[in-house]
Amino acid sequence: MKNNKTKILIVLLAIMIIVNAVLLYFLYAEPERDNKENKRSALGVMLQDEIKFSPAQMVEYDTIKSKHRQDSRSIMQGMRDEKKQMLQNLAAANFSDSAIKATAIISAQNQARMEETMLTNLKKIRSICTAEQLQQFDTSFYKAMSKKRGRD
Repeated sequence: MKNNKTKILIVLLAIMIIVNAVLLYFLYAEPERDNKENKRSALGVMLQDEIKFSPAQMVEYDTIKSKHRQDSRSIMQGMRDEKKQMLQNLAAANFSDSAIKATAIISAQNQARMEETMLTNLKKIRSICTAEQLQQFDTSFYKAMSKKRGRD
């Protein structure tokens, strides 16, 4: 009898642990995903709410954003692939000062390419603004970009 009670208690304890794990997952995992989505769409929210983009402009913005995301991922993958080779070259050169400098220059060029892609994307978004929206965009976009990165 005592053995059966112990088994029942163990089963109940296991069920409680599983239920608690599931509840913790839903309590902590879901809001993070929501916050991430909200941060990603800070510029879109600003365009819609503050700049007053029309539905047609929002569709065009979504197209530009999607293309930018695709281009950025491609560049980032290339940078990751190139970084491995750069670090191997650096090690092969015994971390000499000239090898460090060359690696830093290549890294800076890659970062510049990413920045140029981002700024070109902003230029494309700006190009779909009407004349009335341009002034508001020019004075507001940096606020949305700061929110996107978690800064105010």
